[in-house]
Amino acid sequence: MRTLLVIFGLICVVNLSAQTKVIHDGEACYLHVVEKGNTLYGISKQYAIDIPDLLEMNPEAEQNLSIGQKVFIPIRKVNRKQAKKSPTLEGNLLVHKVAKKETLYSLSKKYRVEINAILEANPGLEKDGLKKGSLIRIPTISAQVDEDFTTPAVKDSLLHHEVIPGETLYSLSKNYEVSIDSIRAVNGGLEEGLRAGMTLRIPRYTDGFDSSQLTLEEDTLESTLELERNPRLQMNLGLLLPFTLSSSDSTDRVLFRKPDDIMKMTDIAYEFYRGFRIGMDELSRYGLSANVVVKDVSNNRSSVEKVLRSSDIEDLDFIIGPLHKESFEMMSNDKDMRKVFRASPLSASLDINSSRNEKVARVKTSDLTMIGSMLDHVRAHHEGENVILIGGDIRSWHNQVEDVWYKDTTSMNMTDSLRTIRWDRKNKSKLIEMMDVEGPNVLIFPVEHRPSITDLISHLAMTEYRDLEITLYGLESWMKYDNLDVDVLDRVDLHIPSSTFIDWESDNVIDFVKTYHDEFNSIPSSSGYALIAYDLTKFYIEGLMMYGPEFLDRQDRLRREGLCSGFIMRKTDSGGWENRFSYMLRYEDYEFQKAP
Repeated sequence: MRTLLVIFGLICVVNLSAQTKVIHDGEACYLHVVEKGNTLYGISKQYAIDIPDLLEMNPEAEQNLSIGQKVFIPIRKVNRKQAKKSPTLEGNLLVHKVAKKETLYSLSKKYRVEINAILEANPGLEKDGLKKGSLIRIPTISAQVDEDFTTPAVKDSLLHHEVIPGETLYSLSKNYEVSIDSIRAVNGGLEEGLRAGMTLRIPRYTDGFDSSQLTLEEDTLESTLELERNPRLQMNLGLLLPFTLSSSDSTDRVLFRKPDDIMKMTDIAYEFYRGFRIGMDELSRYGLSANVVVKDVSNNRSSVEKVLRSSDIEDLDFIIGPLHKESFEMMSNDKDMRKVFRASPLSASLDINSSRNEKVARVKTSDLTMIGSMLDHVRAHHEGENVILIGGDIRSWHNQVEDVWYKDTTSMNMTDSLRTIRWDRKNKSKLIEMMDVEGPNVLIFPVEHRPSITDLISHLAMTEYRDLEITLYGLESWMKYDNLDVDVLDRVDLHIPSSTFIDWESDNVIDFVKTYHDEFNSIPSSSGYALIAYDLTKFYIEGLMMYGPEFLDRQDRLRREGLCSGFIMRKTDSGGWENRFSYMLRYEDYEFQKAP
């Protein structure tokens, strides 16, 4: 199984008992995730461990550190006495708390750093002198030790792979389509072989890359793309997902599906991440070299602020997430984040106008946009028919439907009439009186209130409606309700606009499910989060690969339909982007299919 490195941005603290503890290679370890500027020397000092002991557990670290790399610190090798007063590591600086009687000379000897280097890293120290309890920065790159131990971590253009039990160099070479020798070369020779849990660097094969290999089907392109190819194969990407959330947080707040499919947000995060991985793996075969920073961002301010404080999101080219609407909006208020383009994948209700930010995109089609698409479908297929809008008292969009209908009627010089009725106890009997017994009837019921929907479907099951020609239009949220009479739904020719549609029998989806199973030994959920992530990755990252950064400013020039979702991106009044793509689904033979 191929594994991209996940960087969770753990905060270094003085007390090692607060560090993340894991079992690695059968041994209890602290887990350190390398950040920008970290050195082996600095890590060894923070954890009070000798460098040889560090390298024994992490032989790959001898070949220089890379940002996001996992370093495992064997707890039994830690000097407990020194650990009580060990410094913290911030980038390439050790932060030392001055103890009683310590001097610049003693600090210089302790850390093997010249006094002048310490003074240079601490402006004002020479004048004010050391004071007990003050914090002093020690530059680890100036330490007089082996140069390999003071080389700062850099962004790695290679993939990171965490070895799992049973994997061999041969299987890895086949999976990544690179030679065994090339894997050995970038991992210090691997003289001791592979160990489960160790992180390998995997070279990418890019020789002879031709940007023309990245092709799009003709029917996915606008008539005039007006974008010049400007291949960009290296980029820094961010993925912000809620890997750790309360058990009460479910998809019901994010994406409408059947109750049986409601998943915890943590499950959604991992499935989304896997779909992203599959898309990235495919693009890497065309030469993509990406540094991917993955952060845990849940639905609270503290997790957002923690990410905003981390140094490894400063230079990102593109960010997917956070998934939660509230977290996404919090990040939109940060001045530094406003410089980085971010896409919100699952929130249809995200208000991208209020932030006045040109660098945000709402990828999930909004309810209002889908209502517009639904009315377009009604006009195109039911001109001159008896169209009845049924309004509700709770969670009803009938006012918006009426506004859009008459706005379009005026602007298009149309004369189509729209009859209206309120769905309540006293008006139920009036609906049959409004029906055309000899011609086709179109009922629009833009309501999300489950009891009201159930009541209408039950009403349409009555004998007086059975011989009438009816087409019923509902909303995407109906797809999560499994208590509706399917015989009635089939008879009334139910149509629903939807932001996603998965044909599980299509060759492309079957291939995706097979890849997912081979990689993760499971299958994607029926909710389709893995496919949504895959589609989003292929649209945006492939667009950046083909056209460079300009693509994000001209994404309206590219139209694509993926495995389960499509992209017709349009600028809003605020300059941000929203997706106008939607499917019209028809309930036929007891299942939803694409409507003509």
